[in-house]
Amino acid sequence: MKLIHFATGFLLGAVLSIPLIFLSYLGNYFFAIPFAPFDLFDYLARILPARISSFFIDLMIAVIRGLHLGPTAGTAKFAEQIVSLILFILIAGILGIILTAFFSKKDWNKSISTGFLAGVLWFIAFLFIESGLGNLQQKPTTKILWLFVIFALWGFVLGLSLLQIFGTGRAETAGFSRVRRTFLYLGGTSIVAIIIGAFAGVNVLLSRRKAESVPEEVSTLIDPSQTSGPAASPPLKVLEQRIPPAPGTRLEVTTNRDFYRVDINTGLPPVDENTWRLKIDGLVDTPLNLTMAEVKSMPAIAQYITLSCISNPVGGDLISTAMVRGVPLKEMLKRAGVKPEANWAFIESVDGFYESVSPQAIEDERTILVFEMNGKSLPPAHGFPLRIYIPDLYGMKQPKWIIHIRAIAKPDSAHFGFWEDNGWSKQAVARTTSVIDTVDEKTAEPGADLIPIGGIAWAGGRGISKVEIQIDDGPWVQAELRDPPLSPLTWVQWRYNYPPKKGKHIARVRAYDGDGKLQILKSESSFPDGASGIDTYSFQI
Repeated sequence: MKLIHFATGFLLGAVLSIPLIFLSYLGNYFFAIPFAPFDLFDYLARILPARISSFFIDLMIAVIRGLHLGPTAGTAKFAEQIVSLILFILIAGILGIILTAFFSKKDWNKSISTGFLAGVLWFIAFLFIESGLGNLQQKPTTKILWLFVIFALWGFVLGLSLLQIFGTGRAETAGFSRVRRTFLYLGGTSIVAIIIGAFAGVNVLLSRRKAESVPEEVSTLIDPSQTSGPAASPPLKVLEQRIPPAPGTRLEVTTNRDFYRVDINTGLPPVDENTWRLKIDGLVDTPLNLTMAEVKSMPAIAQYITLSCISNPVGGDLISTAMVRGVPLKEMLKRAGVKPEANWAFIESVDGFYESVSPQAIEDERTILVFEMNGKSLPPAHGFPLRIYIPDLYGMKQPKWIIHIRAIAKPDSAHFGFWEDNGWSKQAVARTTSVIDTVDEKTAEPGADLIPIGGIAWAGGRGISKVEIQIDDGPWVQAELRDPPLSPLTWVQWRYNYPPKKGKHIARVRAYDGDGKLQILKSESSFPDGASGIDTYSFQI
């Protein structure tokens, strides 16, 4: 009997969370009110120990790559969203069990008021979560009121449902029969509701992903004449004389929609360009509070850059290339009148992310505050309206959605950077990496002399001097580079024409940076300094 009671309570809590999720989504969609399931997931992800979070990150990437589920960044973000919804529903079901257990030996007529109280307590827990995420800084009254209404309503309806099921006619046999019928009814309707809700939700998310994956004209993105500054691209005539890439090699420039996205948010933090301001203060003579128009009015430079996530495994796709335009950080700070003792900058984002920027990075003229990507305004997924780019460093040290830059003498060791404070590398210098993208086996027809093998190599701003490839246990031979690359800051495509031999083969690749230093050959996971090792590719002729 109690088992069915508890199961009924779980189903009630879980099923009633579906309209709660819907109401939360409406508030988020129309009024930028925090979406509860995503924020719950984001908060838990922030407080998890670094070892645990890195384990789940590596596991998710391994599953996505092993099962070939699609682009790692987009698939992982989609998986996070699904998990967040499931987690929210499970917690609501557990609360339903707790309420049922509380009333199993008490007066069921008090279930309505106690259910309402449970909803209020859940609301209070979410106030703590939203405050911790920094989501109550703007329009707090509207957000708090909306959250109170939907959570209190959920608790009230849950208590009312428990009263209707268990509060009258408590004769053991009749009660058991009614509860069993109710349980079966709830079970059936729950399954239908969850299937319909899941199908609708997945359909919406997939349709968004499909819409976002519409290919752009890559040729319109490659315009080296628009670049400027110390990392300007070579002339187009020079680039056109390079060898062609091997068929199947990833595109030299990544479209905005395909550019990888990794951050600490399940959804996207809402940013209104009309109300957005960039605050610059700290050890400066003239604190600034700039609009986006004022930022864009400053002298800017454009440069092609490659950016990689520190969680990118060897041969992974959490690495992309684009042309970005922005204002050099050094010039922005100079405008505020940085005092002599201010050596570092501390950057904060709208989502609570923060990072310390070293004196070397500030002085580097290639370090820019980016407001444009591939000729368009910075997309919301990549930090609209403003993010930073710093040469040679992984993406974990390059905040998006920037709202505050503070000039400081030195960083706080306990508040150095979001990921650093969670155990990741404080330097996060990009490791040299090389990848095999393709072995064009289709050309291996009778009489074919050579099979193109191709991929990319990258070493941050250090450049690539040489790429070598090995087939099976043969000697390491030098591949051709598509020199010069789009800029000194981008990956370089390489190509090797392999004389085909029948059978199964394994290709391996390694690269040397611009200083002639060989990449780290030892296989290491991404935590805490970034992955290393040799990429391999199996093929058959």
